[in-house]
Amino acid sequence: MNTFKKLQIIIPLFSIALLLFVSPAHAAAPDGLGPWADSVFSFHQGLEKNGLAVAAARSNPTAALGVAENTPAVDSTFVSLGFGGSIVLGFDNGIKSGTMIVESTKEPYPAETAKIEMSQDGVHWKMAGNVSKSGTVYKPSQLTCAKYVKITDTSNPNNFSDATADGYDVDGVKATGNPCTPPTTTGNGGGSCTSNITQNNNSTIINGITVNQNTGNNTANKNTGGSTSITTGNTTTNVTTTTTGSSNVVNGTNCGGGNTSVNILNNGAGSTNNVNIH
Repeated sequence: MNTFKKLQIIIPLFSIALLLFVSPAHAAAPDGLGPWADSVFSFHQGLEKNGLAVAAARSNPTAALGVAENTPAVDSTFVSLGFGGSIVLGFDNGIKSGTMIVESTKEPYPAETAKIEMSQDGVHWKMAGNVSKSGTVYKPSQLTCAKYVKITDTSNPNNFSDATADGYDVDGVKATGNPCTPPTTTGNGGGSCTSNITQNNNSTIINGITVNQNTGNNTANKNTGGSTSITTGNTTTNVTTTTTGSSNVVNGTNCGGGNTSVNILNNGAGSTNNVNIH
């Protein structure tokens, strides 16, 4: 009897212990040199169909990193872009062939769509294609090795009956094909690039001015002695000299975002320098 009672006590306690150690689902972590996205470069979230902000549990952009969980019922494992929203994901391994975008939707549900672009520097973008729910697009031929993927929601709010519809849901993005080494720029913040321009402008200008004044042929004749003087009118001389040095127009790399600094060195006294940044 005592043994049976002990068993009755131990079993419920063991069940409680199991419940205490069950943790909620979390989004996958970045996988470094693996094929899945490793970093969030930028995130601009749109709104729900009703015009309100997307729920917090569906608004963490890092939920799009790492291996896709394929758990549409668990909000914390994906990020919703909101209607018209976008996210840019970075890849340490580089994208040589294309990308597979895993969208998270609990079926049945209207198709959510997105435009996919790729970039090597996070500034200049090339169109890769469009997806409806999950899909695969190929790297644009203009890019050697893409480092960034931009996903922009293109879903039509009118296709959704529920007011809390929130556009395309990104569960994970996977690079396809062999890895490659994307171009890198060091020392700059996100989205910046470096343009080094060296100019040498040497001008040698020699102006020689010679002025000869002549009042005309003035003579005095038939003098019988003494001094003779001749008075003429005034002479006026106008000398105008215009000197124009060389000028330079430099077109550098179009760097989007970030700060721009211009250093002008070794100019002579009185130099005029104009810098126009568009």
